Amino acid sequence: MKHPISTLIDNLLFTTRGAVWAGWRITPAQYPLSSQEVKQGVLGMHMGLLRALRGEFLLLGLCAETDPTAVVRGMITGIPLEERPGWISECEATLDTLETIQLGARAFWLFVPLANSGRERFAEPLRAAQEKIFDNAGLPRRVPAAQRVETRLAQAERLRSQLPDAFNLRPTTVAEVAWIYEHAARRGLSIDMAVPNADATEEALWRPTSPAALCRPALDEGGQSDRHSKARGAIELLKHRYVKVVDPTLETSSYQATITVADTPSQGIAFPGGEWLGSIDSCGQIVDWALRGVVRSREEVTALNRKAIRNIADQMDQREDETRAGGSSDLDRAAAGLTRYQQILDQNDLEVEVAATTLLTVAAETAEECRAAAVDVMKFLNNTDFKATLEIGAQEEFWWAALPGMPTTRAVRDMQQITTSKDWSMAMPLISSELGDPNGTLRAWLTTGGRLQPVLLDLPGGSKRLNKSMAVGVVGELGGGKSYTMKTLVLDEITRNAARVVALDRDAKGEWETFAGVVPGAEVAHISSEATLSIDPLRVFPPETASRVAHSFLTTLLNLDQTSAIGQALSEVLDPEYLTEHQIASMGGLVEHLKDSHVEDASRLRRSLRVFATQDLGRAVFDDSLPVLRLDAPLIVFRTHLLELPTSDETIHEHLFKQLPLPKIFGRAVHALLTAMTRRIAFADQSEEVLFVVDEAHAVTSSPQGHEEVKLFVREGRKHLAALIIGSHDPSDFGDKVLRGLISVRIVMRQTDRALAEDAVRWLTGATEDEAVDEELVRTVVEDLSPIPPGAEKPPKERMGEGLMRDFAARLGQVKFVEPADPARRAAIDTTPAERERAS
Repeated sequence: MKHPISTLIDNLLFTTRGAVWAGWRITPAQYPLSSQEVKQGVLGMHMGLLRALRGEFLLLGLCAETDPTAVVRGMITGIPLEERPGWISECEATLDTLETIQLGARAFWLFVPLANSGRERFAEPLRAAQEKIFDNAGLPRRVPAAQRVETRLAQAERLRSQLPDAFNLRPTTVAEVAWIYEHAARRGLSIDMAVPNADATEEALWRPTSPAALCRPALDEGGQSDRHSKARGAIELLKHRYVKVVDPTLETSSYQATITVADTPSQGIAFPGGEWLGSIDSCGQIVDWALRGVVRSREEVTALNRKAIRNIADQMDQREDETRAGGSSDLDRAAAGLTRYQQILDQNDLEVEVAATTLLTVAAETAEECRAAAVDVMKFLNNTDFKATLEIGAQEEFWWAALPGMPTTRAVRDMQQITTSKDWSMAMPLISSELGDPNGTLRAWLTTGGRLQPVLLDLPGGSKRLNKSMAVGVVGELGGGKSYTMKTLVLDEITRNAARVVALDRDAKGEWETFAGVVPGAEVAHISSEATLSIDPLRVFPPETASRVAHSFLTTLLNLDQTSAIGQALSEVLDPEYLTEHQIASMGGLVEHLKDSHVEDASRLRRSLRVFATQDLGRAVFDDSLPVLRLDAPLIVFRTHLLELPTSDETIHEHLFKQLPLPKIFGRAVHALLTAMTRRIAFADQSEEVLFVVDEAHAVTSSPQGHEEVKLFVREGRKHLAALIIGSHDPSDFGDKVLRGLISVRIVMRQTDRALAEDAVRWLTGATEDEAVDEELVRTVVEDLSPIPPGAEKPPKERMGEGLMRDFAARLGQVKFVEPADPARRAAIDTTPAERERAS
């Protein structure tokens, strides 16, 4: 066969077969890991598309390679590389890594032959015949007249306007059609190119100068050219159910086999759960699919059914004697089947009939590999009660049938399955898993769809693009990879965006303090008797800011009612004018000043402060001899692991709260102080990205002041380029439902405790307490994320870093977080001892 295209103009395919086709690129629906409500909506999208079509159609779902350079281009877009040498190294190492990984996503198209009405019913076939004569005579083909093209473009647009907007149909380009033909010829050879983008550069690169420039492979049914013997026995033929595709421009050949669906489950298809075509990538092979079908209206089908039932009735009358004798009658079963089918159609006036042939194509460099791939796909389908077949002698015909512009042949029609739009839609062909941002850091591989896809994360860009908070939450159990993931996110922002970081480190062995050792100029402040830097707000901030921060801290520390006498005394002495007038520039100086102050209740206030000022644990706040923390440091780590904190019961119950020991009172107040200090550091310069890292969230959110500071940080952070990266074992530690809901990017890693896993899934999906938790997601979190084999202490290396992720657009996906590609950056993350590798 020769390819049928005579002219390509915009999204029109003029063919040598007397038909003009129009094509559109389809944006697939996000489906895997979605809620039941969303899945029902996607089912409706599929039904809506089919019910808007009439006559013949071709749907394509082709596995397109992801160009590694396109991924790296997304990593560097908008970045001043001359100022980011570390990011250049990361991108170069990433490109090397991507060259060794097969990445890809499925691309979707809809092609429809436009109806030839009126005079075109005769004119188009006549033109096709003329063009065939021209071809045979060696004459150049004629370009369609401008008026004819304009008429057909208008016809295509009218058809598109009748189709639902749900799949965001976009007119296909000439470059995309050229790619489809080349892709079909080179399947399985690992030399595929990415689908061209709909822009001028890509269009010019791919656009053929004429239809003759389209890929024109030679097809060899059964690979006869490879065989020394021309044996045609049945066993021999079974070994050669493929087509050998030879591209004249290549030195190698592609072996391709097309599996067809011969029958569907007799008990019907379950929904959700029976999305057999949407989940085809999980079969373990790269599979291209094409659906050639015809849509008939309910009225057309009803008329045909009535005619068929009358014919059956006539035949039954002719066999009346046989029936009386008790003979079995296939006619009875046929009549009953038609009646049931008609009843289904009668249930919905909008229902239509879909007669579609499903073509599933696999390919490889050798015939043996191709056969093995075909067997895997057939096993996958057979395990779902579908009957799959690999037809002998029809492989070449099926290959052509998966290309736009080709007419439907008898072999293709013979494999049609007839059903309703609802039943057909349950296959869910037009779905995908997409996650992340167009640009950003390469943070993970998306594994939901069966093929690896890169997940880019752009904190400032994604937040601005979708008007969401710059907040990332990470939940996981000890050893689940939570802290490692958080450190990787932080290092990305430092290297790519020159972000500054403030981190609260409660880890006993100091992961973030160790991490600070690889960041030049970092400051580490120990809040303990071993304090080496002062975090005294009266020394750290200018007077106006110092007054407010100190007032909030001391109110929390002393648990003051601001209307009380001592509360009023505190407000008076911390007034900026009072501080300036009396030259009070430190907390220690404030305590000394109160000894001789004439402010009412100053002595009571001083006694309360001295309770903490004289303790070793208070040195970081009250010791004036310590050097002051530099707020302009690129990384500030507050070591708070020696600070005690109240339990949740002690915070909730008043009688327990009143009995709190001094270390817990101080620890609670200091964490609120650190949060307030961080917010002011982050909000000082709106042009500079600042990250606030809280690895043990309850340390901050356990106090009302700390909780409100974090909430304010998240609410206002986007305007100031301030991002929160917060982690915990339990999402309830992130604060109230408002604060938890404000976290845009949500990550859940392994959590083997079922109750905590349920809480994590509710937070991940945004489900309320009244809604049923997604049991499948809970099972995934408990059992399938970085599982630890029996008898082992940690997961195998290839399973580390697995999690569930929700992006700025609220899309969900299962991912595997990746290490930095650059060895130097990877070493900066691997700062924990070997025995604690990737532990929280």
